[in-house]
Amino acid sequence: MFLCMKTTVNIPDPILKQAKQIAIRNNTSLKQVIIEALRSHIEQSSTGTSGEIEFFTCKGNGLRQGLSWDSWSEIQEMAYHGRGGRS
Repeated sequence: MFLCMKTTVNIPDPILKQAKQIAIRNNTSLKQVIIEALRSHIEQSSTGTSGEIEFFTCKGNGLRQGLSWDSWSEIQEMAYHGRGGRS
């Protein structure tokens, strides 16, 4: 059994509105949405996950010669060339 404590928290209106919409969409209470959001944030923080992206290459030699991760716009251009994404 969990002990519960009442508390007051100021939540910005746009975030509260989104949380209420999630509660309605999931047929649950605003309280449950907030609890799940806090639990998720606490778990993420305790595992040390910072949201950083890991880079992998598969059977390759990394970036094409002459490119660097600093030339991201050039890499995007090459990736989307002829695919209707970017020109």
